Amino acid sequence: MNGTADTHVCPTSSMAKSFRLRSQFDTQGVFWDPHVPSTTLTGRLARTSHGIELTSSPIIKKIGTALPAFGKPEYFNSLHGSTAEGPCTLFYVQSPAPSGLTDLTGQSISFREYRVGLCVFGLHLPDVESPFAGSVTFRYTGLHEWIARPPHVSTTKEAFVVTHRTDLPAVFDLCSTAIGSRIRLEIDQEFSSRRSGEFETHHEARLLVEPAELRSLEWFLGVGYRLEHVFTLLLGTSVVLKGAEITSEGKMGWLVRKATHVAEKTDPSVWISCTDLQLIQAVLAWLGAPEEFRELENLVFGTLRQSSIFEQTRFLHLAQALESLHRLTDDATIVDRSAFGDILTRLPEALRRSAT
Repeated sequence: MNGTADTHVCPTSSMAKSFRLRSQFDTQGVFWDPHVPSTTLTGRLARTSHGIELTSSPIIKKIGTALPAFGKPEYFNSLHGSTAEGPCTLFYVQSPAPSGLTDLTGQSISFREYRVGLCVFGLHLPDVESPFAGSVTFRYTGLHEWIARPPHVSTTKEAFVVTHRTDLPAVFDLCSTAIGSRIRLEIDQEFSSRRSGEFETHHEARLLVEPAELRSLEWFLGVGYRLEHVFTLLLGTSVVLKGAEITSEGKMGWLVRKATHVAEKTDPSVWISCTDLQLIQAVLAWLGAPEEFRELENLVFGTLRQSSIFEQTRFLHLAQALESLHRLTDDATIVDRSAFGDILTRLPEALRRSAT
């Protein structure tokens, strides 16, 4: 496998359709291991309530007098495919065992249901850990409200005119030496009309990450989610990555995956007001944080924004995060045993007071 993306366009589709991380789809296609392209499987690729699933086409075959043995698990690090939606790449594809029905009259029908960790429509990419030539544009919720780009409104006796400029400058366009990449944040404006004849505009935050060297999809996603974290911190409400457009060798692809974080409605009373320069400094400082803080960052934000865990588990995770922060930032010796005993004595009473 070379270091650049292997891109092929499906002849039956121009890939005019774009996708978001949570996009719904249901399509048929042919799939193969990029290392063994001669062996293919056909089936249905769809997003269900359980996530992204690939169901292979059923196969009917005769069996002997003995019942067939249970099949072994199957796992593919990646699969390339051609579907009715165009080319695609599937990552982390796994099936625990075949499904189907064995008929004692001498026939069996079998198929496999695969869980898919990541899906990229529009491109054939190497393994998720393999570098390729390209860039990724991330789209986030909430930022267009925090970084407002209001139109110019003028009025006369006969009419009022609303002007949306199409040449607005980027919020910032900088180079991060910490990750060796160009980062450009802009507010995208889309103009559309309703069936009633009315017109409206939609604003959306787009953040380009363009590295100076070949990077993997895994690396891009790490940067995208780190920026999601810092924007959540600045706004005080959960900002969610909702789209990732991958550009490689003149072709474009869209990432689809299961998302666990839920976007929250922005609240101006809690977000941080800052200048463009202060925002640049915050982003650069966040990306330049030492490597040993990454696990702490993921633990804190994953706990605060994961709504499906119990409150007791959330509390224990945050306590672990505080302990990790202390170990990373303070090399003082352990507190004296007598002082620690005094803390334990006072703690139940403090908890009772805080609960009332």
